[in-house]
Amino acid sequence: MNTDNKTTRELALKWWNDITHSEKGLYMEGDFKHRHPQSLTGIEIEHIYLSEHPTQPEQTDDTYIDKLEREIFRTQKQVTKKDIEMEELKEQNKLLREALAEIHGFLKVLPALRLGNKQGFDECVNIEGVKELELLASKALNQ
Repeated sequence: MNTDNKTTRELALKWWNDITHSEKGLYMEGDFKHRHPQSLTGIEIEHIYLSEHPTQPEQTDDTYIDKLEREIFRTQKQVTKKDIEMEELKEQNKLLREALAEIHGFLKVLPALRLGNKQGFDECVNIEGVKELELLASKALNQ
């Protein structure tokens, strides 16, 4: 209960400064897991505080700086999500390129295998299709 007429932000900052580093890490697990506790802004600490103290009324006298901090917070959250998505896409791309390189290597060997048993090989494999796939794989790897 706020009997000192302090703003929600002031209460949040006092609460944040009074908890341990480990507790801060636990509270940051959701939206702020990739951030350091000291890098959080007042609005972000207030957001965490309000999620832990839902009966505390939110501060209503927003200043221009509060509005800017909220917008920065939303933008940082979006950027963090995009960074995570980008890293996942890079990893997927790396795995696909590795698989394509293996396929490319296999396709390059098939014509040599054909020399050993041309008739039996031609019955099982369309060599022109293999050459076309090898060319496509080679082009994709070189992009």
